[in-house]
Amino acid sequence: MTSQRIYGRKLWLTIDGTDKAADIKECMLEPDDTPADDLTFGDAAAGVSSGKLSITAIQSTDPDSFWRYCWANAGEELPFRMAAHGNDVPSATQPHVAGTVTVGARPAIGGKADPRASYEFKVEWTAKIDADLITAP
Repeated sequence: MTSQRIYGRKLWLTIDGTDKAADIKECMLEPDDTPADDLTFGDAAAGVSSGKLSITAIQSTDPDSFWRYCWANAGEELPFRMAAHGNDVPSATQPHVAGTVTVGARPAIGGKADPRASYEFKVEWTAKIDADLITAP
């Protein structure tokens, strides 16, 4: 039997409880076996690992845009939850990944002169990733 694939049709990414996927073009969560610099004994006991969350998104200064959110929350450590299948409710076959991210420096704004161009920006945030996948609501 073939495993269920993950397609690039939907993504569900909440940061501090708010879905931010609408402005995101690319999103990659990469766990790393190296312990985070600020790992606590509680984190270690829970099996938390470190990693990075890399995002490419559109530039928009709309009040609810992801760009504006990054600008306003630079340096904050916030909870995140990611569903690569785009499902609101986790399941055994479509689990969610959770943890906390530290929002990096304020994002870039602008780009080259081109009336057809849509500007985008990239961020790479440090993440603490929970050991267990979330498989039930």
